[in-house]
Amino acid sequence: MKKLLWIAAVLIASSAMVLTSCQAAGKGGKKGGDKGGDGGAAASEGAVLKAGEIVFKFKAGADTEPPQKVNWAGELNGWNPGDPSYEFEAKDDGTFVLTLEIDPGTYPYKFVLDGQWPQSMQAMSEENTIEPKPTRFIDDGYGGKNAVIEVE
Repeated sequence: MKKLLWIAAVLIASSAMVLTSCQAAGKGGKKGGDKGGDGGAAASEGAVLKAGEIVFKFKAGADTEPPQKVNWAGELNGWNPGDPSYEFEAKDDGTFVLTLEIDPGTYPYKFVLDGQWPQSMQAMSEENTIEPKPTRFIDDGYGGKNAVIEVE
């Protein structure tokens, strides 16, 4: 009987440690988000990008109201959704384009449409055209997902 209780205690402790480590890996957020960890990979991940100029693009899908303004908010600009240096340029075809000089690292971010934070960049990337394809997605700490790019 003591042996069964001991085995049960070990199993419960092991399960708790696994659950805790999985939850810790998924932490991130709009303010001071996670620069590492694998908080849940997308079903189809993007490639690791080369450092230097990276061109970001957004084009609204059929089920999305085209925005008037798109901004990039993430680790690079302190999650500032109104930073004019991170505002996309609108093109005649409805595409929004932003070129950023990015050093090697891991960067969580979101596109902010007309001043509104998306709940999930993962859902946004499935419903709209987003480039480059995020390397993965992580929990944002608010019930949604941040996109993440890996740059080497």
